[in-house]
Amino acid sequence: MPSSDLTALLLKSYARRNRKQVLNAYRAAHALRLNRGQLWDYAVAENMTARKDPLGFYWLEAGPSGGGVPNISIEPDSNHDYGNVAVAGGVGDFNFVIRNTGTSGLTIGQCSITYNPQNFINLIDNASHATIAPGATRAITVRFDPESTGRKTGTLTIPNNSPRPSVYCSLAGTGT
Repeated sequence: MPSSDLTALLLKSYARRNRKQVLNAYRAAHALRLNRGQLWDYAVAENMTARKDPLGFYWLEAGPSGGGVPNISIEPDSNHDYGNVAVAGGVGDFNFVIRNTGTSGLTIGQCSITYNPQNFINLIDNASHATIAPGATRAITVRFDPESTGRKTGTLTIPNNSPRPSVYCSLAGTGT
């Protein structure tokens, strides 16, 4: 298998030969006998983004300024403890702010709450299926509405197109 430097050189050569700025990643990988991991490493190193088209093909493409990589940051933190919340009529809301600290658009997939979703509700979702420009933010408000007493935990999953393809936010609270 080629080293990462050789991978980049081979892919650049392949793109030039085919006179394409956008190339089908699988065709290039097959032609150069690369695996998907090597191809992804190349895309990140060259500030390219990967996308999947409606037919299921993956493509690598340079951004409008010659490239860029999206980067996701969660503010104020990716973990939140709601503390004690009354079972009868009590709720706690918390805003997770998603910031794109990268240099190209950050595309967010469908955000979801897993593990104990009956106690944690994705109340206001301004991020799912959005593209966040570099430096911009979107928010997701998650509500804790415990159904019974005791400690409850959950996870907010934020799929995206950054080098960290999924970000997990820990949720916790105690029903009283």
